[in-house]
Amino acid sequence: MLARFTTRGSRRGSRGRGVGRLALAAVAVATALALYRSHRPPPSELVIELPLLTRIQTLAEGLHREVVLCLTGRVRGPTAIADGFQMPMPRLSTPTRSSFDPCPPGTLASWHNHPPLTGLASLSDGSPFGSGAERARRLCVLSQTDIQTATRLRHPFVVVSVDAKTWCWWRLDEVDRFAEQAIAPGPPSPERIARADDEAAWARPSTDVAGGEALP
Repeated sequence: MLARFTTRGSRRGSRGRGVGRLALAAVAVATALALYRSHRPPPSELVIELPLLTRIQTLAEGLHREVVLCLTGRVRGPTAIADGFQMPMPRLSTPTRSSFDPCPPGTLASWHNHPPLTGLASLSDGSPFGSGAERARRLCVLSQTDIQTATRLRHPFVVVSVDAKTWCWWRLDEVDRFAEQAIAPGPPSPERIARADDEAAWARPSTDVAGGEALP
């Protein structure tokens, strides 16, 4: 009986050591994955899938007050692919200002709208808005408050929509540069502002950008 007990104990010990090794291996893999995610460069390009783009541009067309949304999705190499959104709890929403609770962890981009405000004649720097498409393009900028908020929240991208056709976006490092150099309003790069009838590489059907992983 003693030998049998010893044999059983040995098997259990061997089995226990095997489980322990598997657990250590799992921890090592998880640690390596976390280190990889924490040290990999942030995504440099933003793609908004067309179903999501249609929804947020429809919102932008109908809204007369500023609203904030948290765009969610996945990352595939250097590209962030937004395919959904959440709306944080609103605190203030007026035609020219908004204040909302923070977006959840893993948010790819903060989105808000700049209503056309047809009653205003000029930007804060005194330059005229213009009218029609030109007016919409001139509203597709980051205000000083927008820049301060984006640098504080640190989401990889910022997106602004003006109406059903006009929207633009920035990387966080570009917004940081606006803050460091006291640039306000902060304009988008020419290729980062689009009308709905433009051919934009960063608005694609979901089948073109399958795969990827969520931000931690």
